[in-house]
Amino acid sequence: MISHFQAHGQFSFTVDRGLLTTEVQGPWNAEFVKLWMQETRPIVEELAAQGNWASLAIVKGSLLSTPEAMTILSELMHFAVTDMNLIASAKVVTKEVAGFGLVEPSFRHMYADLCHFDFFGDADLAATWLRQILQEKRTFVPRSLL
Repeated sequence: MISHFQAHGQFSFTVDRGLLTTEVQGPWNAEFVKLWMQETRPIVEELAAQGNWASLAIVKGSLLSTPEAMTILSELMHFAVTDMNLIASAKVVTKEVAGFGLVEPSFRHMYADLCHFDFFGDADLAATWLRQILQEKRTFVPRSLL
């Protein structure tokens, strides 16, 4: 389906020792999520070929997104976990980021049965947590099985 909308939001990403870090400027829409997916796919495939990896999103501006964008993001995360060896994900959201209280439950629900996930207020703490999971090769147990 051809979209008639422009991508809203901005991103840049880096990779370091199994950690894909994305700086995201929101709010964003479905076209933005699709563009991010297209741009990062070769990197994700390379990470998956090397084994387990983790994702860190540093959010600026707003965490708000359209319902369609959240659906696509949820499908993308499910694919990344089940087919691409993603084992952990973290989002860095400071108090300056708009919409956190509105969408935090949606993100927690999205990741609840997928992989290790949490929110942080500091990027260094989030990266340390993710690297620890990678180093320990920590097994994820879905909450529905606890």
